[in-house]
Amino acid sequence: MKDAVDKFLKDLEEAEIDLHSMALIYDGEVADERYFGPFQKDTLQRMYSISKSFVSMAIGFLCQEGKLSLSDPILTYFPQYTPKEVMPELKRMTIGDMLRMQTCHLGTTYKSNPKAPWVPSFFSAKPHHEPGMIFTYDTSASDTLCALAEKLAQKEILAYLREKCLDEIGFSREAYFMRNRFREAMGGSGLMARTDDLIKVARLLMDGGRLCGRQLLPEEYMKQATSFQVSTAMREGVREERQGYGYQFWRLTHNGFGCYGKGGQFVLCYPDEKIALVTTADTTILREGNQVIFDSLYRNIFPVCASDKAFAGIMPQSSRREPQVFLSDGGKKYECQEGSSWDWIEFFPEKIVFGRADGSYELAAGWEKEAKGRFPLYGDECMTRIQWSAPRSLYVRTRFLGENMATFEMEAAFKDGRLLCRMKHTQDFDYEEFSGWIQAEEYTGLEAR
Repeated sequence: MKDAVDKFLKDLEEAEIDLHSMALIYDGEVADERYFGPFQKDTLQRMYSISKSFVSMAIGFLCQEGKLSLSDPILTYFPQYTPKEVMPELKRMTIGDMLRMQTCHLGTTYKSNPKAPWVPSFFSAKPHHEPGMIFTYDTSASDTLCALAEKLAQKEILAYLREKCLDEIGFSREAYFMRNRFREAMGGSGLMARTDDLIKVARLLMDGGRLCGRQLLPEEYMKQATSFQVSTAMREGVREERQGYGYQFWRLTHNGFGCYGKGGQFVLCYPDEKIALVTTADTTILREGNQVIFDSLYRNIFPVCASDKAFAGIMPQSSRREPQVFLSDGGKKYECQEGSSWDWIEFFPEKIVFGRADGSYELAAGWEKEAKGRFPLYGDECMTRIQWSAPRSLYVRTRFLGENMATFEMEAAFKDGRLLCRMKHTQDFDYEEFSGWIQAEEYTGLEAR
């Protein structure tokens, strides 16, 4: 085991990863634990978005206590922040939507006005789209869920979690959540803790939330929290960030899940293989730095610890759940909102049709395998694959051939007769019609505009 860890660390050193600490847990025991530079076992470090997973656990406990339901609209808990004109998307947004990062916002709301309190911004920001449809990373959702947890528990979030489980596992008394200038708990990024604290949490998570056979974490909630809930196929990050999301926990390759923080703050759990890895680091100056940690783990440590099934590769997005949306041979047509690049979009089993006043343009697509065709409007030769990325979401990926070598991606989410599409491409010029967001309503037989 030591040789495998040495190779893992050598890879990270050669990639110029600024590693602060690491711990390898195998079959419930700490197999190796190391610290680097000024960082020691008792050093408090900022864990960034690992904080979100702690907020999720707090929500799970409150749900278990009957103090909330994931289907509750979040606005009912914060009437003091209700805007004068309440948009329907805000009214419909639930606690579950927020846990899954499927809010009605494009991103973190308080960034538009850093001088104002964070939680109110979550309610005052104008909604962009229907909640519960497409993953958009929103730290303000986590901050608001943290405020909700503190409101219902009537104590600071870490005090509540200590009472429920952290004291039982020996979580350090020095750990705390940072508070912003408005005295709001930074639930999305403010946990200050030790590496040893993460080790204890990793062992708890790996054992299904049990300690010495006693269930500490809400069992059914945690199963859902660490399971695939929403596709992250359009995520602009390293490969590991495109495997899906639960309730403030990331899904990983090799059927794993994890608490995932900026700069390489990781609690990576692979229950099938009895492996967990904890790291603290600073990868922020290296674009692919986080992926280096994953790749080295899989290359060097998995062959020593894990069974052959760990090398099955990335689980196809479409196999994670059976699709709940059926597209008949006759196609399904959606009329786009005013201001969209297209007037309508129609989905068929083997093609997508984009329409506007000057005509309709087809994109041939193969289910689970590429189909050759011409890209709509521009005519480039291309290969396109379409698959279910979640029960109500399609993921489309096109490879351009010839002179315009590039990639086009689209996620189309369906909900209650609504369509929400996100598109992006890597072309050098033009193709504006195939970039950005489209919202549409199911065509009811009336003439499209």
